[in-house]
Amino acid sequence: MSNGTCASNIAKQLGCSVSELYEMLGNDSASLHVYSLSENGLAEFRNELRKLNDYEDLIHQACTASERSQLNVEKGRAFEKLIQILLRDMPVYSVACNRRTSTHEIDMVLLKKTNYAYLSDEIYQNRILCECKNYQNRIPATFVGKFATLMRVSNCKTGVMFSPHGLTGKTKWNDGNGLCRKIALADKAFIVPIDMQDINDIAQRNIPLWEIVRLKQEKLCLDIKLDLEQHELCTDSLFVST
Repeated sequence: MSNGTCASNIAKQLGCSVSELYEMLGNDSASLHVYSLSENGLAEFRNELRKLNDYEDLIHQACTASERSQLNVEKGRAFEKLIQILLRDMPVYSVACNRRTSTHEIDMVLLKKTNYAYLSDEIYQNRILCECKNYQNRIPATFVGKFATLMRVSNCKTGVMFSPHGLTGKTKWNDGNGLCRKIALADKAFIVPIDMQDINDIAQRNIPLWEIVRLKQEKLCLDIKLDLEQHELCTDSLFVST
């Protein structure tokens, strides 16, 4: 896919003109490839997604608990491979898988390549942690907290949690979702959940992963700001006589 075609497709997805897109990216055409999968990458991603979906039928058809357990393990590996395909197609970053520290194991780390060091660290951070959780349910606050600790000791301000069903939380400030907001407030660090709806949007419409991450991070910041402002208004009203 040429830069011109890539730029036209991405501008259409973002609802802006090509000139506005280049202005947003600082006229850096290489940055366009951070946003969407190449044609070959998209085809491979869709094929791997079909394989992942096939595991659901196989698990339901399994006759024994041991068979289901083995299929779930294989499905987890397929889910991680799907995410690796998604991440490796971004030339600005290299992907390091299953990295170990003295105390933790990191599923994937995105490391900004030295020849892209000139790109803004605010948009393209030097290091981004990624976690894959192929759980049948939503991810609880416990695992969000562990991931936040891993980000903290790694001096990393952005983390992406890939899981089929997202995070727990009946409201924005409860459980897993709530902990993400509290971490953003306390540490100025952002944990962005990517679920199967996002993955299907990427597969079906080639919506750029990084645009989904950016928009979710912006929405998180806006939600926090609005909730704090509303809280301050409610607090102030307690001291206003009627």
